[in-house]
Amino acid sequence: MNLDQEADLIRQLPIFSRIDPAMQKLLCFAAEQLRLEPGQALFSAGDETDAAYVVLSGTLEVSLPTAAGPVHVSMIGARELIGETGIFGDAPRSATVTAATCVKALRIPKDVLQAVVRESPAAALQITRLLAQRLAHTTARLAAAA
Repeated sequence: MNLDQEADLIRQLPIFSRIDPAMQKLLCFAAEQLRLEPGQALFSAGDETDAAYVVLSGTLEVSLPTAAGPVHVSMIGARELIGETGIFGDAPRSATVTAATCVKALRIPKDVLQAVVRESPAAALQITRLLAQRLAHTTARLAAAA
């Protein structure tokens, strides 16, 4: 995938759709492409939060560690952002994210994502909505598992 294709993908994500095109290209330029095989961890609960990820293809499984063992929380697919919670909460990873299928993703460094959100009220609002939705969903899943 070239820079223009990555920028087209970034434009399709609600969080980045309204930001300046130059910032969209900056995101892509600063991003690193990676590939995961099924079962490979993208990150684990407790890890340092150093980046967020845009899933290009494939599916990731999100699970939370509990005393009774891991609790499946959600699946993340193409054109979704993952890993942003720790960036804006300035906290270690709260969940473990593992490839359920072969996954291609863009790794967006923490400082780049923070700069985009600082410069774009629309991106900040979308991040707030995403975080609120994820919190509500995770709370419901944990309540059901208890």
